[in-house]
Amino acid sequence: MKKINPTSPLTLGIVAIVFGLILILFGKGVLEFSVLLTGITLIVIAIIQQIATTKTQEDKSKPFLKTLSATAVTIFTIGVLLAAFNEFWVKFAMTLVGVAILLLAVAYIMQIIQAKKAGLQTSPIHYVIFVVVVAASILILTKPSYIADFIMELTGAVYIFCGALELSNYFTMKKIQKRLK
Repeated sequence: MKKINPTSPLTLGIVAIVFGLILILFGKGVLEFSVLLTGITLIVIAIIQQIATTKTQEDKSKPFLKTLSATAVTIFTIGVLLAAFNEFWVKFAMTLVGVAILLLAVAYIMQIIQAKKAGLQTSPIHYVIFVVVVAASILILTKPSYIADFIMELTGAVYIFCGALELSNYFTMKKIQKRLK
């Protein structure tokens, strides 16, 4: 039986295409699952950290509440919030991205204004870029779920494209190897 080489272009191409299809078909679900998994991981870390803290206590007769670690409680709380409200956190993250892009657009237009004041000539393309960036930020802020889906679908398409390139590379190299023999 032949072993599968995990770093071969054939394997990488197939895995990239499968991963790309998953992102396209279940994009928002992948994001929400990632947030959920992060929350569950934090809960487990908090529990392990609390157990370790409790075991290292010298006075074993202390009540449980007095042995609680503030770090473990904080991590546990964050984990529960992430796991319980994963869809909210995906939208929240996209909203933060929209705000960041909007702030970048404002900084960009301020640079254009400063350049004008300094007597530098600015191209009309600078204003087009500003309008596009502002429009993108407004779209992200008004439709964060749609943008999250779109980003995952776009990422999936890139993975499929890269996977197809890897497969093409694999089969091209196979043909070259056959011709050289």
